[in-house]
Amino acid sequence: MKILRQFRNIIREGLVGMWRNLGMTTASVISITFVLLMFGFVLLMVLNVEQVVFESGAKLQKIVVFFENTTPQDKLAEVEKKFKAMDGVDKIEFTSKEEALNEMKARLKGDDYILEGLPENPLPVSFTLHLKSLNDGEEVAREAKAIPGVYKVQYYNELVNNMLRVYRGVRYGGTATIGILLLIAIVLIHNTIRITLQNRRREIQIMRYVGANNYYIRGPFLIEGLLFGLLAGVLSCGILYLFYQYSFNRFNPQLLDILGIGLFIPDQRLAMNLFVILTSLGMGIGYLGSIISVTRHLDV
Repeated sequence: MKILRQFRNIIREGLVGMWRNLGMTTASVISITFVLLMFGFVLLMVLNVEQVVFESGAKLQKIVVFFENTTPQDKLAEVEKKFKAMDGVDKIEFTSKEEALNEMKARLKGDDYILEGLPENPLPVSFTLHLKSLNDGEEVAREAKAIPGVYKVQYYNELVNNMLRVYRGVRYGGTATIGILLLIAIVLIHNTIRITLQNRRREIQIMRYVGANNYYIRGPFLIEGLLFGLLAGVLSCGILYLFYQYSFNRFNPQLLDILGIGLFIPDQRLAMNLFVILTSLGMGIGYLGSIISVTRHLDV
């Protein structure tokens, strides 16, 4: 019972300290919220870029080789054997002129009538080379271009490389920004607790005289730091999730129509993960700032 009573008193004193220094409390919570929002933005960007790269890689891990319409059938059979012999090729799909025309009609849906006036099928035959790895793409594409009768090789390796560069830039740039804001947040919390210590110095001395232990004296200040982080975590989680849900509803349908690739779905699992991550990180930042201030300025 005594332990529970002391714990209740520590929490009450922490809340009182926050209220007495409301201005610094607000500044500390806002600063941690900015840090957590930046962290959340970077996290969501990394998740989405990873998803886009992964889905694009799966779709782009292939090379389509188109041949001139005058290429004879026996020549295509020889070329197929060459493709099968390439080290970087996993499997091969052949698309005839008729199959290519049917695929185009399917993509045009209700507008396929525009193809009816064509005197003949202008689409070429093609081989789709599924790669064992994206790293094999450039070599396979180079070998395919050298084959007589090839007029076009469709390969988007540069697009994947650009997306990977964007992903690395987001990750490293975001990490540096978060680090700077993290230091600012810790300094603000440190100053808030230091001011609270100065304002309550006489009260702390009285507590020492009556025999209060170190944990009882330090406890309220550590509770303040944890509460700073908890409030910031809840606030940043709400803002971030609402913003991302709006962005998802606004842009995801367009991305699906244009690229066939969607964003990370803002479901209940994502909301729960964000809440756990941001509140835990916020409370960690708050506790760290408090423990630094208490250790430096509270001589007990």
